[in-house]
Amino acid sequence: MTRRVSIPLAGLILGSCVWASILAANVPDPMAIHWSGDGTANGFSSPASAILLLTGLSLGTLLVFAALTRSGFSTPRAARTNAAILGWTVALVMTLQVRIFVDQQGLTDAAAARISTSTIWWAAVLPVLIAVVLAVVAGRSVIDDDLTDEPVEIDQTTGRINAPENASVVWFRTETIGPWVQVFIVGLTVGTAILCLASGVPVWSAALLVAITVVACLGSCMWRIRVDCRGFSYRSLLGIPKALVPFDEISHAEPVTIRPGEWGGWGWRLNGSGTGLITKSGPGIRITRTNRHTIELNCDDARRGLAVLEHYGVHISS
Repeated sequence: MTRRVSIPLAGLILGSCVWASILAANVPDPMAIHWSGDGTANGFSSPASAILLLTGLSLGTLLVFAALTRSGFSTPRAARTNAAILGWTVALVMTLQVRIFVDQQGLTDAAAARISTSTIWWAAVLPVLIAVVLAVVAGRSVIDDDLTDEPVEIDQTTGRINAPENASVVWFRTETIGPWVQVFIVGLTVGTAILCLASGVPVWSAALLVAITVVACLGSCMWRIRVDCRGFSYRSLLGIPKALVPFDEISHAEPVTIRPGEWGGWGWRLNGSGTGLITKSGPGIRITRTNRHTIELNCDDARRGLAVLEHYGVHISS
């Protein structure tokens, strides 16, 4: 769980540091870093010191979180709470770091610096959004980590699982969209938001765009797939979309090679023939239901998943 929360935040810290460093060439030296209640600048520092101070504060907070999570969390609630606090804190500091540089672009006297309305909006919306996303990720991670079913072993001769005929067997996998696709989505979203702001679009519109994109990604970028005595099931990181297909509604299953282009892209895909849970190109499983609709999903462990389906009486086509 630490990695799933810390890596995105480390990227945010790095990106904010680089962005502030680029903006530093056009701010006064010293620059304003603190304001009184009436909006008058009353604290000053060199741009380099401001970047080091705020970046160091965020990195220190991140390291404290990493140290706390070494012992793990007993419940998803505890994980969500800690991740939300961390995400909000780091995002707030990094947002303010960038925004105070933006607000002072072109000024010659730091005493004239003021906190803009846009900065207040960004500081109010973005940290909360990031906190919610990380809370969801952290809570799901604890749930996934608590799954301790024994691994399913396959007989290399018969291709069937090594378990009694009536045994209750569980197989599960987590499939995630490739990192380069994630980077592309994040870059496209951030770039679009920056262009919107640069063209005079209201801050709330750019924030809404980012929020919609984040929710859409959480609902389609990571899938938890499972086969147990109830049937075949899947759910996204958000918990929606999700589905449970009982075995008596499955006609047959078969191994396939997934190609995102055939589904029009990655994520949760729908077409006339069925549903696709597409994360990358490669091996996968196609499940054909009795109503002739199909479910196709990526799975590096397709052979084992098909063996468990066969254990529960599903016909496997080669």
